[in-house]
Amino acid sequence: MNKPHILIVEDDVDTQRLMKVMLMKDYQLSCAETYFGAMHILEDKNINLILMDLSLKGEKDGLLLTSVIRKNKKYHKIPIIAVTAHALATDKERALKAGCNDYLAKPFKKYQLVDIIKIYLPESN
Repeated sequence: MNKPHILIVEDDVDTQRLMKVMLMKDYQLSCAETYFGAMHILEDKNINLILMDLSLKGEKDGLLLTSVIRKNKKYHKIPIIAVTAHALATDKERALKAGCNDYLAKPFKKYQLVDIIKIYLPESN
């Protein structure tokens, strides 16, 4: 059975590594640090879910990337979970308004990350 493929869009390499360790057993993983890196992976791979940081390297942030994905017929149905240190209620509201399906504040525990992914990828594990 093919594992679902998750795109981790995260500008912090340590957080990328942590998420990889938490998820590599059950999912295929790709990582991007920038808007353009994420778009390249989306064009190149069949992504089932996106974990989206709101802050990215470069001028374009995760909110813009989310809104661009939502407007693209090829990608607009991919679940996007905002995973961010921006933990104010207004940040959650902005993420959901941009098109994120859900929101997870950093720091998080492994079970929290896994549980939220399973909401959107129930066939996995």
